[in-house]
Amino acid sequence: GDKYLRDGCLAGWAFSRVWASGEVSFCCAPKVVHNVNDTSFADIWQSDDYDRARISAKYLARNKDLMFKNGETLFNAICTRCPNYEGIERLRHVIDETGLSRWI
Repeated sequence: GDKYLRDGCLAGWAFSRVWASGEVSFCCAPKVVHNVNDTSFADIWQSDDYDRARISAKYLARNKDLMFKNGETLFNAICTRCPNYEGIERLRHVIDETGLSRWI
């Protein structure tokens, strides 16, 4: 949790979650951006809303209260025990190692 507040979260740059209802979440937690029943996944992935969530998560400490369509905030209790911690840290390592951080 504190690590993400300090270093930011990269979850939205690598994946999202589509729930059975069609709701698309920014990460593995229920942080709903759009619904694939209403908009294509490609359009959701490239949307201003999804991009706003990505950029906000990169600077999580100052954007932790960003509200999603379902009322969840960008930083919540799930973040303190992130089930995708290892994947996010591996992504952070690859981004740093390859110099891609300047584009994220």
